[in-house]
This record gives sequence, structure tokens and C-alpha cells, in this order.
Amino acid sequence: MMTVNCDQLSQNLQEGIRLLATYGLLEQSKTGVALTATPAASLSIEKTGESIRIFYDTLPRFYMALARSLVMQPGKYTINPEVQQLGLMLDCSRNAVMLPQRIEGLICMMALAGYTYLELYTEDTYELPGEPYFGYKRGRYTVEEIKRIIDFAAIFGIVVVPCIQTLSHLPHLSSWEPYKAKMQDGCTLRIGDEAVYEFIRKCLRHCKQVFGTSRIHIGMDEAPVGKDRYLQHFIKVFEICRQEGIQPDFWADAFYLEGQTDAVPEELFDGSQTPVYWEYYQTDPEVYRSVVSRLIKAAGKASFAGCLHKHMGIAPDNGLSQSVIDAAFPVAKEFGVTDILMTTWGDHGNECPFYAVMSAFWYAAHKLYPCDADLDAMVSAYTGYTCAQWQIADEINYIVRIDEKICNASVWALHNDLLIGMMDCHISDDADEHYRKLHSALAPLCEHSSQFAYIFRFYAALCDVMARKATFSKRLHRAYIDGDRQTMEAMKQELPELAEKIEDFRRIFRELWMKENKGFGFEVMDVRFGGMAARCDTAAAVLEDYLTGKLERIYELEEERLPYWADALEQEHTYAPWFFHWSKSLTENDIL
Repeated sequence: MMTVNCDQLSQNLQEGIRLLATYGLLEQSKTGVALTATPAASLSIEKTGESIRIFYDTLPRFYMALARSLVMQPGKYTINPEVQQLGLMLDCSRNAVMLPQRIEGLICMMALAGYTYLELYTEDTYELPGEPYFGYKRGRYTVEEIKRIIDFAAIFGIVVVPCIQTLSHLPHLSSWEPYKAKMQDGCTLRIGDEAVYEFIRKCLRHCKQVFGTSRIHIGMDEAPVGKDRYLQHFIKVFEICRQEGIQPDFWADAFYLEGQTDAVPEELFDGSQTPVYWEYYQTDPEVYRSVVSRLIKAAGKASFAGCLHKHMGIAPDNGLSQSVIDAAFPVAKEFGVTDILMTTWGDHGNECPFYAVMSAFWYAAHKLYPCDADLDAMVSAYTGYTCAQWQIADEINYIVRIDEKICNASVWALHNDLLIGMMDCHISDDADEHYRKLHSALAPLCEHSSQFAYIFRFYAALCDVMARKATFSKRLHRAYIDGDRQTMEAMKQELPELAEKIEDFRRIFRELWMKENKGFGFEVMDVRFGGMAARCDTAAAVLEDYLTGKLERIYELEEERLPYWADALEQEHTYAPWFFHWSKSLTENDIL
């Protein structure tokens, strides 16, 4: 890593450099390369063997240019950004609420990559005065914690934007008596209820005051209310925003999902609202052209939200993120979209650690700030690993690859039960070998001196489990049907070591979680992986009883293995593309 001397910079820039060094992202010294910075109308870099001079137009772009200059060869360079704003949305509502001090480290990485704003997605995980049950037992951020994050981000010119919900995606409110009258179902607020609108006003007014911004992302996505009722609510909430001086962003899927092809009503918009077109999976540019054009025609503007895929299981999918970026970003540029947001959802428990998507995180910024800096050189310089090394963890999802189909075996193969084998038909016979190879690839990376080595230890431990577990139920079922008691005895002997590996992984996971997040939410992981270890004990006891004659039959092993998807009956049964529900991978019996 190149060492810099920042003595000639202004005090505020020196403070930013000091923080970057504190978080291990660069080194500074009196003998380092001399940095100078000059405000200018455009963005350029002049680098010699002894100095770097950066001409910059905004504070975030200074740090973006700095990161690139440190890995460039000497010369003169111009950077022509393709967007005005590049945001990152951090999901803090699905178990994992990232610690404020860890968000500070993330902000440093954002600054170097070129992100200009951070959205904290908080459905109910922010403190709301007079509402003790709002975010109760969920690790909600206090006002002081939010202000700490805002003040830290401001050093780099990064704005922190509240991202909340004002219609649906509020399942935790329905748990508590004070909110039950405000809910029309288990996750959606009651439309047309004045008490609901006063509650929404309270949320918006509080967020505007605490975050110090009139820009608030108000959510409103995926609401099961029908279009007419949605529009009724939409108009009312927008009127509240106007009254409170708020310029809202909102997820605009009500106008383009579920076969919506009619024109978006232009009379709904007055120029203060920004529809956010989110799409995380499509790789056909024509899909993007159709939606972007309709939203811009109606509202006069639109932003685009892509995805750093960490929500489909415990492993990331950087490759899918990059394929979507390649399809969407050129269309956004074509239509003059100036604001792009990269989401990092944490569906079903936020199992996947944020830094697992480093490859795609940097890829998005590299695409939007084209220059001569090498992507791999930047990722290596600031994380200690290459893009290819980060993407090894993607393969945990792909027992096999078929064309461009999405797969997330890190859910359904991981949680497939040892005796019940819900997913057996979709697990290939060589899956264990697949995970052994991944473990061999990850193990040396655990020894790197990088501050992110703990991510690789996490995935190496996961592959150690899956190399022993992936085909276990399938092999056991076959041995039972064949009456192969010798194999069953040998498999019984595998179970103590498997249980030990699961416990090792759970402890490594706990260490990672507590390093990154508040403790709330990990109780779910204890249940999942502690239960997985307990099933090893149960399977061993059942096999012991069967093999010694105490148990005449093992009913779970007599059940025919059917493909989970009925339409797979005519297909190869060694592949399942995409299945979110960990509990359904485990059992068809009630778990909640």
C-alpha cells in the first residue's frame, strides 16, 4: 500500500486521511508521497513518483480520486463521473443492526470507492420518542448513535439518509398492542385511518429532525393493498411530506410490477418526489428501458436501485450483482439517471456479512467512475484480496451451474435435514467434493494479514460443515433402502465430528456477528445452528437404536424423496435454482 504525506492538505482533508489510516485503509507518513488538493470544476489527477495532485469538485470525489490515484501509474488523468450521486443502502431491519463504530469503517470504504450517501434501512429499528414498543428488543438505533454516524460521514462529505417504511414491511409492529389497531394485516398499516397518518407524520418529522435532511426514503414497496387503495395512501402520505417540507424517495414498484403496463399518472407528482426503480435480477437492458422511460415521463426524474446480493442466503452472489450492473447502468446513463443506489438487503435473518459483497461493491463504483485505475488493484489495495478471491464464496451457492440460472444452495443445501432430506433430489452426489474444493481454496486466504480475513474464516468453516453434511441425508436414505447396515454404522460414526464442525462454525459466526452488529438477532442463529447440531445427536441416537434392534423402522428414511418443485419431476433432480426459506428446507412441519 502506498504511503502518503498529507501535510499540505487542508485540516478537514487531513482529518479524513487520518481516519482512513486509523481504519487500516491507507498509510500516512512524513516520508510518503506528497498529496495536494485543489478545488476545481472538474475531476483530474496529476501523479509523479513523488507527488499526487488532485483537482476535485466535491468532497466525496476527492476521496474517490485519491483511492484511484494511489494505484495508478504516474501520469495525468481525467475522471468523468457518470452519476451525480451513488448511494449504499444498509439493511438494519432484519436481525443485524450494524454497530455505529463498524458503520464508521464502512463509511471510510464508501469514501474511497466513491459512494456519496448512505441510507440506513430502518423499518422500526430507530428510536421514536414516546413509542417504547417501536423497535423493542430489536437493537434500534438511538438518536445519539444516528448523530454519531451522521457526524462521521460528514467528514467525507457523505450524507446519511433515513430509509423507513410508511405502508407495509412493518411486521414487528403487529406484535405489540399499541400498534394492532393501526395494522390492516401482519405487516401493513391501515389505509384511510387518521391515527395512522398522524403516526406516519410523527415518524417523518422525527427523521427529518434527527438526520437533518429533507430527503427521506419513505418505502411503500410490495404492499398487498391493490392499486386503488395504494394510490389513496400514496396521495395522503405525499401531502404529509409537502406539509413537513420533505422531499421523498419511494420504491416505485406499484407502477411497474405485477404486469403493470399502463401509464404512471403524471398528476401524482409535483417534482419533489423521486420514484426509485428497483430491479435486482434482470439482465435484459430492454426491461430497464421500459420502466425507466415510464417513470421519468411521469415524475420528471427517477433513480435506480440495484443490489449487492447478500440476501439470498448465507453466501453472497457477487457475480449476479455484476451481471445486473452491466445490464442496468448503461440504460440509466442513456436516460440521464443521475442517482444510483446499491442495496444490501438481509432477507431471512441477515446471515450474510456485509463485507462478503466487496467485489460487487467496488465493481459498481468502478463502472460509474470510469478511469485508468485497475479494479483488481483497488480491491486488493483496500481489502487485501482480489475480486476473484472475494468471489470464491459465491460458489457456495452453486453446487452446479446451469446456464445463467440463479442458485442459492447456501440456504436449502445447508439446512437440508439429516433424516428428513427435504431437498435431497436437488443435491448432486458430488456436492461434498464441491465444498471440499471450496474449503481448500478458502483455507489459505484465512491466513492473510488483511483486516477482512475473518470473512474468509467464516466461509471456510461453513464449507467445512457442508463438505460433511451436503449429501449425508441422501447417502443415508440410499443405505437404509438398500439395507446396507454397514454403511449406516459408518455414517453414524460421522455424526459427532459433524456436530463439532457445526458448533465450531456457530462460534465463528458469533464472533463475526458481535464484531459487526449489536447482539440482537443472533439468538436466531443460535436456534438455527444449535438446532442443526442437535439434529446430529438425534440422528445418531436413531441410528444406534435401529442398528441395535431397539427401533424396528426409521419412518423418516422410508419416505420417498420427491423433488421440492413438482415441475422438476421430468427433469434432472440435482439442481434447485432459488429457494429462500431455510425452515422449509428443514421440515414441512410447523416451526413458528
